[in-house]
Amino acid sequence: MTLLHRRQPDRNLARFYAISIERSLFGDIMLVCQWGRIGKLGQLRSHWSRNHADAVAAGERLIQTKRRRGYGEVKCCGEGEADSGAHCSSTLGKVPLTRG
Repeated sequence: MTLLHRRQPDRNLARFYAISIERSLFGDIMLVCQWGRIGKLGQLRSHWSRNHADAVAAGERLIQTKRRRGYGEVKCCGEGEADSGAHCSSTLGKVPLTRG
């Protein structure tokens, strides 16, 4: 899972965006995006992909877009210590967002 945060305390802005690649119950590849205010469940959307490579490419495009909008990556869910406001979800991150 890739977890991105955007914080601007002067504007009371604290948002997260989580991206992961998972398999559906039928074995299809899905790009799963979850976003919202840090500390809340937020919203969830799944995008079906033809194959793992397409899902990775779409995920990388989303990550680049979010970084341009001021989001920064944080470590989470077993990748090291997350900061105190991290939004980690055990339902995400079953297939790593890497090429290969």
